[in-house]
Amino acid sequence: MVSRICVFVFLLSLVHLVLSQEDTVQLDEVTVSALQFERFTTGDQLATISLDETLPSLDQALSQQSSIYFKSYGNGQLASISFRGTSASQTNVLWHGISANYPTLGQMDFSQWPTWMMDELQLSMGANSSLYGNGAIGGTVLIDSDISHQPKGASLLLGGGSFGEFKTGIKATYGKGRVKAHTNLYRSFLQNDFKYEYNGETLRQNNASSLIYGLKQQMSYTIKGTRLFADFQYLLNDRDIQPTKSAPTSQDELTTKNTRLAIGANQEWAKSSLNVTFAYLQNDQIYNEIDQTTGNQYSSLVTYWFQLNDQLDFRVGGNTNLYTASSDSYSDEFHDLQADAFTSVSAKLIQWWQSVLNLRQSFYADQSHFVPSWSNELIIWTTENHKLKFNESFAFGFRYPTLNDRYWSPGGNLDLEPEKSKTLDGEFNVEMPVASNSLSIKFGGYHTWSKDWIVWLPSEAGYWVPQNFREVEISGLESSLEISGDLFGDYQFNASYTYNRSINKTGSNSGKLLPYTPEHNALVSWQHQIKKYFNYRLNSSFTGKRYTTLDNTERSSVAPFFILDFTLGREFELPLFDISIDASINNLLDANYENLNNRAMPGRNYQLQLIINYNNR
Repeated sequence: MVSRICVFVFLLSLVHLVLSQEDTVQLDEVTVSALQFERFTTGDQLATISLDETLPSLDQALSQQSSIYFKSYGNGQLASISFRGTSASQTNVLWHGISANYPTLGQMDFSQWPTWMMDELQLSMGANSSLYGNGAIGGTVLIDSDISHQPKGASLLLGGGSFGEFKTGIKATYGKGRVKAHTNLYRSFLQNDFKYEYNGETLRQNNASSLIYGLKQQMSYTIKGTRLFADFQYLLNDRDIQPTKSAPTSQDELTTKNTRLAIGANQEWAKSSLNVTFAYLQNDQIYNEIDQTTGNQYSSLVTYWFQLNDQLDFRVGGNTNLYTASSDSYSDEFHDLQADAFTSVSAKLIQWWQSVLNLRQSFYADQSHFVPSWSNELIIWTTENHKLKFNESFAFGFRYPTLNDRYWSPGGNLDLEPEKSKTLDGEFNVEMPVASNSLSIKFGGYHTWSKDWIVWLPSEAGYWVPQNFREVEISGLESSLEISGDLFGDYQFNASYTYNRSINKTGSNSGKLLPYTPEHNALVSWQHQIKKYFNYRLNSSFTGKRYTTLDNTERSSVAPFFILDFTLGREFELPLFDISIDASINNLLDANYENLNNRAMPGRNYQLQLIINYNNR
């Protein structure tokens, strides 16, 4: 016990810096390719996100985490992420382990990926570029799929709601013997003609409709421990860009097409595995039917995992990304190549101490970058029903300049350095029974030092040029409470709160909060299944005040807001079909709020959804 306390005190001393700064999930079965990461996330915070069909888009699914804030440009509009107070381009999105951020922008519009088109979604909090690669400064979103274990069946989705919303979806898993296939179709339309208040008048939103449709086709062939797979996705979003309140008659349109294709093989042995994936991703954007930008990405990923003994696991591998793009705003055609080599070691040093070391060497253009991370899990106290553990990590992060940063004409800068960060992270985790209920409490803190943020600044030539200009320090506290049990049926109560300060350390506004990084975020939810009769869910969220500029004046702030949603559902089990019906009231209290300054958001609205599942029982 004395040695355990000594190790704990040593690790806690690292986290003390986080907590002393100025002003300071239930896991489901995951795929083989997801396990290549999960085995080496000890000491990190990794959670599986529930894919609730009543939350139709990726941004809505991830908004159930208090560490994430989405800057939404309107209802069903562009949603850019701020993960632990970082910028939108400092969150990495991996699909089958391949970076899926748009190469021209270095970020993703999370509103354009429907959850109906997903099978598995995980979230890793904090910097860990040594494990996840370029862009993993605030966190990493992992999207994956393995149909080889999915049962045969089919599902039909029908839904509608306020403001001219209609959505349909079909998906089916089928096959014979070693061959399995999965087909997924989706279409959603939103007229978006809600009413809102502005300068004492009631106005109706116009020119803000959105159409999304997509196709996903997967194939899997399994024989003697080898799985061959192919995953193809095509998503189109045709969107009228929602006007501001002060210019309600403006009309702009953005059409975005995303094509993704991944093929690969997984070979499993008793104590090792080999994963090989090749992918092609294209992001094509057309603004007002004239201005077109197309980014292409050709990627490969190879990882080999092996277990030396019960205490030691190793991973080695590498990946490449070849980028090309075409745009009227690029002066020349180009090919940019990024290549990484990485290794990981997971060691069970003592029965109650697990430690992981991740290393990555990355190359891009004429630059190279080396990043390590070290994380630990220390079980302080455990019994048959109780557990107290402490997680700690110290990780480096980096983000390379985007294609726009390097090649935009005029202004592109080929001399930009990558953005760099280092993050210290610590968390206590308590699990215990209370009466007949299960209780989980988490409390932790983090601190990030980052520099060389890329900012576009005016130049003497009269146009804007990206520069490595800004230094930022981010500190925060995270806490969560989960209680589950039986009360006339299964229930679950969740509450989480994040306090975050993202502080600019450069220029005349040094010491000020970054724009659109709220200090306070809180979520509370209650889910209850009443036997086999019906279920209901209450979800509430609070988002604190955001500043729109670095001077942090009250005039440049957006007021905090509180949103309450309610869903009532009923499930029916028939001989061949399972039917679920959900009726939702969103913004139950009819709050008048803005997420982004001068952009209207809808008041109370309604949704009705029907899902019919055919199971090959």
